[in-house]
Amino acid sequence: MIGDVLMLQPLHDDIARKIFKIVKRSGGFAKKVISVAGESGTGKSEIAHNIRILCKLQGLKAKILHLDNYYNTSPDDRTRVRMEKGIDFVGDHEILWRDVSAHIRAFRQNRGVELPFIDLYTNHEDTLKTTFEGIDVLVIEGLYATKANADFRFFIDKTYHDTKFEQLARKKEKQTRFRQKVLEKEHIVVQGHREKADYFIKFTASGSRQSCRIISNGRGKESAIRLLPASGRK
Repeated sequence: MIGDVLMLQPLHDDIARKIFKIVKRSGGFAKKVISVAGESGTGKSEIAHNIRILCKLQGLKAKILHLDNYYNTSPDDRTRVRMEKGIDFVGDHEILWRDVSAHIRAFRQNRGVELPFIDLYTNHEDTLKTTFEGIDVLVIEGLYATKANADFRFFIDKTYHDTKFEQLARKKEKQTRFRQKVLEKEHIVVQGHREKADYFIKFTASGSRQSCRIISNGRGKESAIRLLPASGRK
């Protein structure tokens, strides 16, 4: 989305490189859909961005679908609608999955399409006219991205409790009491999708250094890939 703030860190690049390696070892990139799911502030957009950069460096073309563009309510109305309908209204049913599926099909069929495009500075709901002809990789990122029809589903194993600094730094939404209720409800729904993932991105910390592993859910071809610490990548 226009206006979304990316908090890029070396670790995001490390994760993207290992995701890239998993896809490459599993048969290549011809018309592959990769989804990156996780809770608020866990680095979904940053990882997707780095995957796209790696694709370009390897002579591949990639586009990103941001699920935040596919809500069935406008940014201006979403909080009001949620408060009126109650916290149970928050969840994956807020996403226009029919449109998501249609755009994935358009990618697989090399067709042109009009994508939803939210401008966070104005909250305008714009559209982007584009084509998937010649596009090798489609990256889908969002809270509920494990529900998308992807070839490789990655789940970031952090919760919104672990990312309070990132949420504040991005200034994407006002941090109110109701926002905290929304985050908790999203947490419940996202964690309910966890087992849909093909791979889990798990984090460990040693002092100021953070590293992680990507672990297969049993459906992938690699059982585990350890990512280098952010300060130790060569």
